[in-house]
Amino acid sequence: MRTDKLISLIFSLGSGLCHQLPERSFIWHNVQLPLCARCTGIYFGFLFAFILLAILYRKAPRRGGLSRFYYGAIVVMGLPLVVDGLTSYLGFRSTTNAIRLASGAAFGAVLAVPIYYIVCDALLKSGSREKVLGDVKGRIVFCATIPLTYLFVVVFGPRLPYIISLLLGMNIIVVFSLTAAALVGMIPVFERSVSSLKTALLPGVISFVCGLAILAGTWALQTWIHRLAGF
Repeated sequence: MRTDKLISLIFSLGSGLCHQLPERSFIWHNVQLPLCARCTGIYFGFLFAFILLAILYRKAPRRGGLSRFYYGAIVVMGLPLVVDGLTSYLGFRSTTNAIRLASGAAFGAVLAVPIYYIVCDALLKSGSREKVLGDVKGRIVFCATIPLTYLFVVVFGPRLPYIISLLLGMNIIVVFSLTAAALVGMIPVFERSVSSLKTALLPGVISFVCGLAILAGTWALQTWIHRLAGF
Protein backbone atom coordinates (compact mmCIF):
# COMPACT_ATOMS: atom_id res chain seq x y z
CA MET A 1 0.00 0.00 0.00
CA ARG A 2 2.80 2.43 0.82
CA THR A 3 4.41 1.72 -2.54
CA ASP A 4 1.13 2.42 -4.35
CA LYS A 5 0.74 5.71 -2.47
CA LEU A 6 4.30 6.71 -3.39
CA ILE A 7 3.70 5.92 -7.06
CA SER A 8 0.46 7.91 -6.91
CA LEU A 9 2.37 10.87 -5.45
CA ILE A 10 4.98 10.67 -8.20
CA PHE A 11 2.20 10.42 -10.79
CA SER A 12 0.71 13.62 -9.38
CA LEU A 13 4.15 15.23 -9.59
CA GLY A 14 4.32 14.43 -13.29
CA SER A 15 0.82 15.74 -13.99
CA GLY A 16 2.10 19.31 -14.21
CA LEU A 17 4.61 18.38 -16.89
CA CYS A 18 2.92 15.79 -19.09
CA HIS A 19 -0.48 14.77 -20.49
CA GLN A 20 0.07 11.25 -19.08
CA LEU A 21 -2.22 9.63 -21.65
CA PRO A 22 -2.23 5.85 -21.05
CA GLU A 23 -2.02 5.01 -24.76
CA ARG A 24 1.17 7.08 -25.05
CA SER A 25 2.76 5.83 -21.84
CA PHE A 26 4.52 2.67 -20.75
CA ILE A 27 2.38 0.45 -18.52
CA TRP A 28 3.98 -2.60 -16.95
CA HIS A 29 2.26 -4.90 -14.44
CA ASN A 30 -0.57 -2.37 -14.12
CA VAL A 31 1.91 0.39 -13.24
CA GLN A 32 1.79 3.39 -15.56
CA LEU A 33 4.95 5.51 -15.58
CA PRO A 34 4.37 9.05 -14.29
CA LEU A 35 5.36 10.55 -17.66
CA CYS A 36 4.48 9.56 -21.22
CA ALA A 37 7.03 7.64 -23.29
CA ARG A 38 8.36 10.79 -24.96
CA CYS A 39 8.75 12.73 -21.70
CA THR A 40 10.28 9.65 -20.05
CA GLY A 41 12.92 9.69 -22.78
CA ILE A 42 13.50 13.43 -22.39
CA TYR A 43 14.09 13.30 -18.63
CA PHE A 44 16.22 10.16 -18.59
CA GLY A 45 18.11 11.35 -21.69
CA PHE A 46 18.84 14.67 -19.98
CA LEU A 47 20.06 13.01 -16.79
CA PHE A 48 22.24 10.40 -18.48
CA ALA A 49 23.83 13.00 -20.78
CA PHE A 50 24.56 15.34 -17.87
CA ILE A 51 26.04 12.56 -15.75
CA LEU A 52 28.18 11.23 -18.60
CA LEU A 53 29.51 14.71 -19.39
CA ALA A 54 30.29 15.32 -15.70
CA ILE A 55 32.17 12.01 -15.46
CA LEU A 56 33.97 12.50 -18.76
CA TYR A 57 35.16 16.02 -17.90
CA ARG A 58 35.45 15.54 -14.12
CA LYS A 59 39.16 16.46 -14.04
CA ALA A 60 38.64 19.55 -16.19
CA PRO A 61 35.00 20.68 -16.42
CA ARG A 62 34.36 22.43 -19.70
CA ARG A 63 33.87 26.19 -19.60
CA GLY A 64 34.82 27.07 -23.15
CA GLY A 65 31.40 27.22 -24.73
CA LEU A 66 29.73 24.75 -27.08
CA SER A 67 31.43 23.16 -30.06
CA ARG A 68 30.17 23.25 -33.64
CA PHE A 69 29.39 19.56 -33.28
CA TYR A 70 26.71 20.43 -30.74
CA TYR A 71 24.89 22.79 -33.09
CA GLY A 72 24.77 20.02 -35.66
CA ALA A 73 23.53 17.64 -32.96
CA ILE A 74 20.61 19.99 -32.25
CA VAL A 75 19.31 19.35 -35.75
CA VAL A 76 20.17 15.65 -36.00
CA MET A 77 19.02 14.72 -32.49
CA GLY A 78 16.35 17.33 -31.84
CA LEU A 79 14.51 17.24 -35.16
CA PRO A 80 13.21 13.63 -34.85
CA LEU A 81 11.10 14.57 -31.82
CA VAL A 82 9.58 17.53 -33.64
CA VAL A 83 8.90 15.54 -36.81
CA ASP A 84 7.55 12.50 -34.95
CA GLY A 85 5.35 14.63 -32.73
CA LEU A 86 3.92 16.83 -35.45
CA THR A 87 3.30 14.13 -38.05
CA SER A 88 1.61 11.85 -35.53
CA TYR A 89 -0.52 14.60 -33.95
CA LEU A 90 -1.60 15.82 -37.41
CA GLY A 91 -2.58 12.29 -38.39
CA PHE A 92 -0.07 11.84 -41.22
CA ARG A 93 1.36 8.71 -39.65
CA SER A 94 1.16 6.61 -36.52
CA THR A 95 3.99 6.29 -34.04
CA THR A 96 4.90 4.00 -31.17
CA ASN A 97 6.08 4.38 -27.61
CA ALA A 98 9.47 2.99 -28.61
CA ILE A 99 9.88 5.79 -31.17
CA ARG A 100 8.63 8.36 -28.67
CA LEU A 101 11.13 7.11 -26.11
CA ALA A 102 14.09 7.20 -28.51
CA SER A 103 13.29 10.63 -29.95
CA GLY A 104 12.68 11.97 -26.44
CA ALA A 105 16.04 10.61 -25.24
CA ALA A 106 17.84 12.37 -28.08
CA PHE A 107 16.06 15.65 -27.38
CA GLY A 108 16.75 15.39 -23.63
CA ALA A 109 20.45 14.81 -24.27
CA VAL A 110 20.58 17.92 -26.46
CA LEU A 111 18.98 19.98 -23.70
CA ALA A 112 21.48 18.73 -21.10
CA VAL A 113 24.58 20.07 -22.89
CA PRO A 114 23.96 23.83 -22.52
CA ILE A 115 22.77 23.34 -18.92
CA TYR A 116 26.00 21.45 -18.16
CA TYR A 117 28.07 24.22 -19.72
CA ILE A 118 26.19 27.06 -17.97
CA VAL A 119 26.42 25.34 -14.57
CA CYS A 120 30.18 24.78 -14.99
CA ASP A 121 30.85 28.28 -16.30
CA ALA A 122 28.65 30.05 -13.77
CA LEU A 123 29.40 28.11 -10.58
CA LEU A 124 32.80 26.41 -10.79
CA LYS A 125 35.90 28.35 -9.76
CA SER A 126 38.16 26.51 -12.19
CA GLY A 127 37.75 24.55 -15.41
CA SER A 128 39.06 23.97 -18.90
CA ARG A 129 38.55 26.56 -21.62
CA GLU A 130 38.03 23.75 -24.11
CA LYS A 131 34.60 23.56 -25.68
CA VAL A 132 31.97 21.03 -24.59
CA LEU A 133 31.92 18.14 -27.11
CA GLY A 134 34.94 19.59 -28.86
CA ASP A 135 36.72 16.23 -28.56
CA VAL A 136 35.98 12.93 -30.30
CA LYS A 137 35.70 10.96 -27.06
CA GLY A 138 33.15 13.41 -25.71
CA ARG A 139 31.07 13.16 -28.85
CA ILE A 140 31.03 9.36 -28.72
CA VAL A 141 30.03 9.33 -25.05
CA PHE A 142 27.35 11.94 -25.70
CA CYS A 143 25.82 9.98 -28.59
CA ALA A 144 25.82 6.85 -26.41
CA THR A 145 23.21 8.56 -24.22
CA ILE A 146 20.38 7.69 -26.63
CA PRO A 147 20.85 3.89 -26.77
CA LEU A 148 21.73 3.88 -23.05
CA THR A 149 18.47 5.61 -22.15
CA TYR A 150 16.44 3.41 -24.49
CA LEU A 151 17.95 0.16 -23.21
CA PHE A 152 17.67 1.25 -19.58
CA VAL A 153 13.94 1.89 -19.81
CA VAL A 154 13.08 -1.02 -22.13
CA VAL A 155 15.16 -3.62 -20.27
CA PHE A 156 14.48 -2.63 -16.66
CA GLY A 157 11.01 -1.10 -17.07
CA PRO A 158 9.04 -4.34 -17.53
CA ARG A 159 10.99 -5.99 -14.70
CA LEU A 160 11.10 -3.12 -12.22
CA PRO A 161 8.22 -0.74 -13.00
CA TYR A 162 8.04 0.60 -9.44
CA ILE A 163 11.77 1.33 -9.36
CA ILE A 164 11.70 3.04 -12.77
CA SER A 165 8.73 5.15 -11.66
CA LEU A 166 10.56 6.14 -8.48
CA LEU A 167 13.74 6.99 -10.41
CA LEU A 168 11.72 9.01 -12.90
CA GLY A 169 10.13 11.00 -10.08
CA MET A 170 13.55 11.69 -8.55
CA ASN A 171 14.86 12.54 -12.01
CA ILE A 172 12.22 15.24 -12.46
CA ILE A 173 13.40 16.98 -9.28
CA VAL A 174 17.08 16.62 -10.26
CA VAL A 175 16.53 18.08 -13.74
CA PHE A 176 14.66 21.08 -12.33
CA SER A 177 17.36 21.56 -9.67
CA LEU A 178 20.15 21.48 -12.27
CA THR A 179 18.28 23.98 -14.40
CA ALA A 180 17.85 26.20 -11.34
CA ALA A 181 21.58 25.82 -10.59
CA ALA A 182 22.35 27.45 -13.92
CA LEU A 183 20.36 30.48 -12.74
CA VAL A 184 21.78 30.46 -9.20
CA GLY A 185 25.28 30.59 -10.68
CA MET A 186 24.44 33.95 -12.22
CA ILE A 187 23.89 35.50 -8.78
CA PRO A 188 27.07 37.55 -8.06
CA VAL A 189 27.73 36.01 -4.63
CA PHE A 190 27.73 32.50 -6.10
CA GLU A 191 29.40 33.30 -9.43
CA ARG A 192 32.36 30.92 -9.85
CA SER A 193 32.47 30.24 -6.12
CA VAL A 194 32.42 26.43 -6.07
CA SER A 195 35.76 24.73 -5.55
CA SER A 196 34.80 21.89 -3.18
CA LEU A 197 31.82 20.04 -1.76
CA LYS A 198 31.74 22.51 1.15
CA THR A 199 31.45 25.56 -1.10
CA ALA A 200 28.89 23.74 -3.26
CA LEU A 201 26.54 23.09 -0.33
CA LEU A 202 24.76 26.48 -0.12
CA PRO A 203 24.25 27.04 -3.88
CA GLY A 204 23.23 23.38 -4.12
CA VAL A 205 20.55 23.76 -1.45
CA ILE A 206 19.28 26.98 -3.04
CA SER A 207 19.18 25.29 -6.44
CA PHE A 208 17.21 22.38 -4.99
CA VAL A 209 14.67 24.70 -3.34
CA CYS A 210 14.36 26.82 -6.49
CA GLY A 211 13.94 23.66 -8.56
CA LEU A 212 11.08 22.54 -6.33
CA ALA A 213 9.52 26.01 -6.55
CA ILE A 214 9.67 25.98 -10.37
CA LEU A 215 8.25 22.47 -10.41
CA ALA A 216 5.41 23.51 -8.09
CA GLY A 217 4.74 26.49 -10.33
CA THR A 218 4.42 24.32 -13.43
CA TRP A 219 2.07 21.98 -11.55
CA ALA A 220 -0.10 24.90 -10.39
CA LEU A 221 -0.19 26.38 -13.88
CA GLN A 222 -1.17 23.06 -15.45
CA THR A 223 -3.90 22.57 -12.82
CA TRP A 224 -5.24 26.06 -13.48
CA ILE A 225 -5.30 25.47 -17.25
CA HIS A 226 -7.14 22.17 -16.77
CA ARG A 227 -9.75 23.85 -14.61
CA LEU A 228 -10.27 26.56 -17.21
CA ALA A 229 -10.65 23.90 -19.89
CA GLY A 230 -13.14 22.00 -17.72
CA PHE A 231 -11.02 18.87 -17.28
